[in-house]
Amino acid sequence: MSESKHTPGPWGHQHGSQYDSQVFAAPYLVARVYSVDNGHILPNRANATLIAAAPEMLEALRKIATGSLSCPDSAMTSKAALSDWMWTASQQCARAALAKADGKMTP
Repeated sequence: MSESKHTPGPWGHQHGSQYDSQVFAAPYLVARVYSVDNGHILPNRANATLIAAAPEMLEALRKIATGSLSCPDSAMTSKAALSDWMWTASQQCARAALAKADGKMTP
């Protein structure tokens, strides 16, 4: 896998008014999210939350894709045990990244 060229995570988000939010990786501003379309307020807070979760989601996908999740010795007893462990660990890794993207976890 190639190395990332984006600003390293973790990223956080901060909400300004109902129309704007900022995504940051201290001390850097990564993005400003403005959400107004013809006078309608769009979901800028949800968009900023999703953007801020990008580094964690990328890392989770890399771990799952490369099989580089840390494996305890207890999972090495058989191929079936290792397969079960990898499936469970992959799900946990993905769920943690998705929780942040959904705003259910603080950055």
